[in-house]
Amino acid sequence: MNLKDLTIVVPTYERKSYLIRLIKFWQDENVKLIIIDGSKKSLENSFLKKLSKNINYIHYHASYYKRIRKASLLVKTKFVMFGCDDDFYVKSTLNSCITKLQERKDLISCCGLAIGYNYDNNKIKSKLLFKSLFKNQLLKKSGNERANKHLKNFVPKHFYSVSRTKIWKLIVGLVFSKEYEFLSSYELQLELLFAFAGKTSVIPKLMFLRSFENDGIRNTDRSLNTKIVFEDWWRTENKNKKQFIYEMTNYCQDLNKLLNKKDSINIIENLNYYYDFLKKYKKNFVYVFLLNIFQLFPNNIRFILKKILLKMEFDVNYLRDLKDILNTLSLKKIKFNTKEIEEIENIIINFHIKK
Repeated sequence: MNLKDLTIVVPTYERKSYLIRLIKFWQDENVKLIIIDGSKKSLENSFLKKLSKNINYIHYHASYYKRIRKASLLVKTKFVMFGCDDDFYVKSTLNSCITKLQERKDLISCCGLAIGYNYDNNKIKSKLLFKSLFKNQLLKKSGNERANKHLKNFVPKHFYSVSRTKIWKLIVGLVFSKEYEFLSSYELQLELLFAFAGKTSVIPKLMFLRSFENDGIRNTDRSLNTKIVFEDWWRTENKNKKQFIYEMTNYCQDLNKLLNKKDSINIIENLNYYYDFLKKYKKNFVYVFLLNIFQLFPNNIRFILKKILLKMEFDVNYLRDLKDILNTLSLKKIKFNTKEIEEIENIIINFHIKK
C-alpha cells in the first residue's frame, strides 16, 4: 500500500475513549497520524509510551485554529487529509485515492464515498451520506466554474479528501490565519479554495464511516458558534462580511501566484450560490425532526408517512442495518472491502459492549 505517503491530521477535544479507539485502529500501520489534542488533560503517559512510531500525539490546550496551524507544520508526507477522532477510514480506499493522484497529476485531491453509522443494541445502524458526492467531480479548467459547481450543490468533500500536501498546506495556512464568527466558517473557506485551486475527483469506493455516536464539538471557538449561521451572517451588512469577501479574494490571488495560475473568481457570486443552496436545504431541518419521531409509529402508519414524505421530496433514508446499506452500495456499483468493513464493525460493537 501507498499509505506510508499519507498523513492524517486528527484534531480532538475531550473524547478520550474514542481517541484511544482510533489510535488502536491505526497502531503499527504505515500511515502517519498527527493527533492534536485540545483537551484540558493529556492522555496518560502509560498509554502514550506504547504508541507506535507512526503516531504523533500532541497535547496542546489551545484554540482549534492554533491547533490546526501547529499540526499543519508537522506534515512531511506527499499526501495529507483531515480525520475525525470517532470516524473510521477504509485503508484500501485511501490507497486507491493515492494511486489516483499519482496517476492523474492534474488532480489536487481525491476521495471516496461515505456512510454514517451509530451503535444500537449490538448492531451497527447506518445510512448513506453526501449522496451528491459522487456527482461532485470538479474537472472544469476554470477555477471559478469549479467553485460555482461546488457551491451550488455543496458537500464538504475536500475536508475529507486525500490531498497533495503542497496545496493542502497553502490552503490550510490561508484559512486558519483568521477566524470568522459564523458556524464552520473554515469549512466553507477551505471548500471554496480547494475548488478554485485545482481539479478534484471522487472514486466509486466506500472511503469512510462517519460516526453519529457523539454530538459535534460546538461553541468552543468563534467559528463553532451555533448561534450564528452563515445564512443570517450573509444577510447582514457588516464589516466582517466585507472583510471576509476581501480576504477570500486575496487568498485566491495568493493561490494563483503560488501555483503559477491566472484564474479569476467572483467571491460574492459563489457565496450567493452557497446561500441559495442552504435555503433549499432548510427543509431538511424539518426532516431531521420528523425522522426523530418517525420510528415511534406502528409499521402501517410509518408506511403512510413515508409515502407522504417522499411526495414532499424528503429523504426518508433513516438508519438501517449496516448490511442493508452495503447491499445498496453494491447495487449502485460502489465498491468496498468486506473484510475491512467487518473489522470496523467488530471494533465498534466491542467498544460499546465494554463501555
